[in-house]
Parts: sequence; C-alpha cells; structure tokens
Amino acid sequence: MSKEGHSIGEVAKILGVESHTVRFWSKELPQQISPKIGAGGRRYFTESDIERLRTIKELIHEKGYRLSMVKKNGVEKQIQSNSDNSEILCIISNIETQVSLLMQEL
Repeated sequence: MSKEGHSIGEVAKILGVESHTVRFWSKELPQQISPKIGAGGRRYFTESDIERLRTIKELIHEKGYRLSMVKKNGVEKQIQSNSDNSEILCIISNIETQVSLLMQEL
C-alpha cells in the first residue's frame, strides 16, 4: 500500500477477483466506490472503498444479486442491513439460551 491507498492490483488480490472486475465495479458504481486518481491515472482505493467492494462481491458472487440491483439499492443500505441482521441474530441467540435454561428447570 502506498501513501495514496491500495492499488487496483492490491485490491483485486485482497478480494480474490481480477483487476478488471474491480475497475468495472468502480466505473459502474461511482457514487459508492470513489478511488483517488493518482499520477498516470492510477486508481488508489481507501479501506472504506475496499469494504464496499467486499460487500459488492458478496452481493453479486454469493447472494446472486445483479449489478443493476446493487446500483438501485446501494451498498450502504446493504451494509446497514447486514449490521441490523447481526444484532437481531444476537438477540435471538440470547432468547434461545434463556428458553433452554427455563426448560431445564422444568
């Protein structure tokens, strides 16, 4: 990583995708991914950009979303949704534990 940020090759390696995929996503989702353009037109990505790209990869490769859906709904909304889901799962887990303890007392 340089002082400007991560190069497109570094980001591709971190995400496990090809450089052209990172380039495509950053061109198609400019409101969500905004790499800094350095000398010679090189793109440099921040940690925040990489986190958004991870979410994009998850949505497209693992959950089967189309890029058009990601464009329409936005990455930030999905990140917030994932965070909300984690909190809900934690609450459910705590309730299950309490119910289990109550069942043992019966």
